[in-house]
Amino acid sequence: RRSSRLACLPGHWHFVPAGQVDSSNPQHVLEQELHEELGCEWDEVVDSRLLALMDCGAEQGHKSDFIFWLRLSLNAADVEERFACAEDSSEHDGLIFVRVPGRWRPASVATRTLALDEFLGRYQLVDIARRSLILFERLVQDGPVTA
Repeated sequence: RRSSRLACLPGHWHFVPAGQVDSSNPQHVLEQELHEELGCEWDEVVDSRLLALMDCGAEQGHKSDFIFWLRLSLNAADVEERFACAEDSSEHDGLIFVRVPGRWRPASVATRTLALDEFLGRYQLVDIARRSLILFERLVQDGPVTA
């Protein structure tokens, strides 16, 4: 969840890592944001895929965002622990793991987990996050992405 102290969309839920592509190397930006926002390192990513290039919508000035899917070698409890000590911890004040139907591994259950439909229905999400989750769910159902 974006911190309530932020000027842009405070308290809204979105994905981490997230950030501006302010380099000619988008992977470097992704690696940096992964470290800063979650405290995780790129060598802990076991699979990564570019899912889409999407318009962020009016709430963020229609800028374009790359939507990536990352699978980490860490379990959810490890990610939560790293998140608590992350470099940019003031940017976010909450973390929830979302279960995609048919793709959740019980061994990685974290303290705060929600079913996808519950998360979409109960929480105020940044528009791009809502549309990205719906896209991811469709891709998982169709088979090209395995979570």
